[in-house]
Amino acid sequence: MLSRVDLEDSSSAGAERGPQMAAILALVHARLGRRGEAERMLARAMPAAENRTGLSHMHHAQFHIGAALASLDRHDEAVRWLTKAADEATRRIRASRPMKASSR
Repeated sequence: MLSRVDLEDSSSAGAERGPQMAAILALVHARLGRRGEAERMLARAMPAAENRTGLSHMHHAQFHIGAALASLDRHDEAVRWLTKAADEATRRIRASRPMKASSR
């Protein structure tokens, strides 16, 4: 279990590691009722994850942003981010499938 000190240390270091870690930390803080910290992590994660399609795991950050927003009762924004995550994941799956040869 994370102590308060561990969580505070991870917030500073995590935000520097990119949008995925900041998004996960936003969700953790939101679930713990630490709205200010959650909002701060979201402010770091959201701009970096907004239009970053094509990166293999950005949909994970987008999902965690949506989940954090839902935990903060920001439901309309949560739906937008969760939809974005699903759309990105679908694109990645389709792009990874081999193309079928057309039959003549």
